[in-house]
Amino acid sequence: MSLSYCTLASGSSGNASLIRAGEDAVLLDCGLTGKKLWAAMEELTLDPSHIRAILVTHEHSDHCKGVGVAARKLGVPVYATKGTWKGMLRRVEPLQREQMKRVIPGDPFAVGRLSIDAFPLSHDAWEPCGYRFSDGVHSVGFLTDTGVVLPEALERIRQCTGLVLESNYDPEMLQRGSYPAFLKARIEGVLGHMSNQDCACLMEELAGEKTRHVLLAHLSQDNNHPELALREMKARMSGAVGLEISVAPRYRSHPLICFD
Repeated sequence: MSLSYCTLASGSSGNASLIRAGEDAVLLDCGLTGKKLWAAMEELTLDPSHIRAILVTHEHSDHCKGVGVAARKLGVPVYATKGTWKGMLRRVEPLQREQMKRVIPGDPFAVGRLSIDAFPLSHDAWEPCGYRFSDGVHSVGFLTDTGVVLPEALERIRQCTGLVLESNYDPEMLQRGSYPAFLKARIEGVLGHMSNQDCACLMEELAGEKTRHVLLAHLSQDNNHPELALREMKARMSGAVGLEISVAPRYRSHPLICFD
């Protein structure tokens, strides 16, 4: 058995990721149409019948607008915090009651061969959370859509084999850009997003002897460039041995990252 994962799309236009251990897979978020979701899985030759559940980080539409359609078509449960259910329920109805599962941050659970642990984030949503997935040997932590990294989040994803971290914006591009002042303040605030510098500093603190790959995710189309995010991370992690760094594409899937 091996742990593998990838983003299927990443950015404010729509987010979805897939995590797999053996033949047990889960979707993390589904902000895509059913057509785009199935096309992304087909591109990676991923079998939809292996998906056992959908997990949701928070109720913003770029993370949940396709959840209901996908859950009904796949016939799988949906996991989310109580606050996220409150914020997204109308968008994903109708679901069967047995499909609606509650996530409690700090209370681990399992889906097939995957052990899953949720942790709180700091974002302008009802009860957002990130996730850590493990197959018992390797682990991957997903942390996006957060203005600051809370201690619980830091603890959960420390020493993961793989990390998916938000590198949303370049501060200079944001300040020079056309966004109104209130939106710039929201993005930079404690309930907003992480900058390239924030992401690189976090990675420096998280990286350990087990860490083999970091995937930079949720890049802004207007306030960032993949080259800027990569440059910042590579400069900060220049001394890391054996660490791969890549950027999640906005509109297409990233190749599967596999740990045997």
